[in-house]
Amino acid sequence: MILLSISILLTVPVLLINGLEKDSISTVSNHIDNDENENMIIDASKFSRISSNKLIEIMGEPDIKEDMYPVTYYVYDKEKFEFIIINNTVVKLTYQGAAVTDKSKDNLFSLFGISPGPNLTQVYDDLLGVSYQMVNEEIADYSITFLEKTTFFKITYDSGFSF
Repeated sequence: MILLSISILLTVPVLLINGLEKDSISTVSNHIDNDENENMIIDASKFSRISSNKLIEIMGEPDIKEDMYPVTYYVYDKEKFEFIIINNTVVKLTYQGAAVTDKSKDNLFSLFGISPGPNLTQVYDDLLGVSYQMVNEEIADYSITFLEKTTFFKITYDSGFSF
């Protein structure tokens, strides 16, 4: 009876602490409004050439901020999202996520709320990935790299900077 009481007394605080930690974890999805498409990862157009202050207003404080003149990196959500900022302007967004099963053009664009414009040009499409240029007014380039367990999405807002 005493052992049962002690084990209950020790178990309850551990469960409470674990529950509180899960509630306190702030994810990027808390900062993004994706009402239009529940499968959307993030509306990439919101970040086109915005200031770092506007980025923080939308996403919150970054988990990691790394200055490597002239580039500043803002990293969010356990390194899933990385924003590259030059001259206080977001020029690129990189997202690392789970492997994508639906590799259709429509799905790949809808994951980031991208509406292709009339000048969309496909650069390549093979087993390892797909890349587009002149995507629309907000997005210069969009490329996806498919790996076995991970997919990398790169959205470039200003193609004047090479990475």
